[in-house]
Amino acid sequence: MITEDKQAQQELVQLALNLGEFPDQVLVRLTDDEVKAKGIDPRVKAALQQPEAKRMLLRARLLEEGYKYWELAEQAGVEPVVVEDPGFHPDTGLVVVRD
Repeated sequence: MITEDKQAQQELVQLALNLGEFPDQVLVRLTDDEVKAKGIDPRVKAALQQPEAKRMLLRARLLEEGYKYWELAEQAGVEPVVVEDPGFHPDTGLVVVRD
């Protein structure tokens, strides 16, 4: 699991619990701004290439900017899912989870 600090770690745990996933199943999390940034974040690419990657969750309001990740997930054989869940941390734009 990739985190930047203790607060981010706690947010990931809460996010994972809200999504019905165990916290250790979160491979990578991007903020809204990271999803909107040009190019593909190498952490997402690496996470999607892992054999245990199961789903990529993308916030609905970021579908246009995040379509590059949608395509990448499909190419990797990972199920992309659009969500608009109040349980999503306000700044979470994308999450890749494993089995």
